[in-house]
Amino acid sequence: MESWAYFDLHEAGLTPSDLQVEVRNAAGVVVARGDIGFKLEDGEWLLIELKGREFHLDAASDDRRRNRLVVAGGTRSLEYWARDLGPRGY
Repeated sequence: MESWAYFDLHEAGLTPSDLQVEVRNAAGVVVARGDIGFKLEDGEWLLIELKGREFHLDAASDDRRRNRLVVAGGTRSLEYWARDLGPRGY
């Protein structure tokens, strides 16, 4: 799935700043990782999370992760499933 995401980004002329971006809270503890990250001009990260069935079928876990990102601050995120990517995706 990540290959399709990289393909889509490349086709759109976008190059990520980093992969598997670690998001830390104020204490420096890693609270989440973003699959693909773009460092924005304001210093925040735009994270792209690729949601596969292996890790994202539990909605409660996803909600807790999203909440940790909001509380940690400094990030914005977009989430995509496999069907969103590739030749028939958007």
